[in-house]
Amino acid sequence: MLDLTCEAVEYLARYYPGLLTSCSAAANDAQNPDLLSQPGCEFAPVIIWSKAQSVIQTAAVRRLLIYAAIALLARVAVADDDGWTLVRSNDGIDTFVNEQRDDGFREFRGVTTMAATFEEARDVIKDIPGNVHWLPSCRRAELVRYISETELLVYMVSRAPWPITDRDCVWKRIYAVDTDDHFLMKFIADHAEFEGEEGLVRILKGRGVWEVKRFDATTSTVSFQYIGDGGGNVPRGFVNTSTRSIPEMTLRALHQRILALRAN
Repeated sequence: MLDLTCEAVEYLARYYPGLLTSCSAAANDAQNPDLLSQPGCEFAPVIIWSKAQSVIQTAAVRRLLIYAAIALLARVAVADDDGWTLVRSNDGIDTFVNEQRDDGFREFRGVTTMAATFEEARDVIKDIPGNVHWLPSCRRAELVRYISETELLVYMVSRAPWPITDRDCVWKRIYAVDTDDHFLMKFIADHAEFEGEEGLVRILKGRGVWEVKRFDATTSTVSFQYIGDGGGNVPRGFVNTSTRSIPEMTLRALHQRILALRAN
């Protein structure tokens, strides 16, 4: 059986979209209506993918996978001392990945210099209710508890693609640095008891960092870093592949939100 990595599939889907068409057809008869209709079904994509894999065991696909692997290897940069490797650079946003972990989850970080003042970027990030207007997939954000000037508990709900159930989490936000030209906020999944919405999967493991530094009077350097276990039965490979685009998507959304507020 040919073992297709998530990275190879992503590459083929992008540069050879017609190649995987037969996979979708094969997947149709693998979809058990009774299974997929169950709320919170997390393993249906794995069943569908296992069925689809058996269709693409041809010599042509094997050759293309070899080409894809070569292309992927060519894109891999040498990791720095902390284990961070540059995997994508697009539209002024650099995305790094760190795989030096024992749990199988990748840590991602995005870095950019954007045309926004330090105050604009910091204030949008700190605006809890406003997070729903720009954070990808966020549909609810509210303050749960004010612990101190530097620590808050925030409840957030995130939309998930079908058939995965939406997620919620209580995040502890820690303002580690908050000066006139440097802002650093850590957020960690907290086990605080909060009822939240019914029927969601609670994220219990996750952490990240927002950092904003003043570059000059009109620009700022902003970085976003995150690693987490989405909970439920979502495979690690699916999580790692789907979250790879989050840093770039999030930083771009932050800048768009700043521009929208500036226009009002």
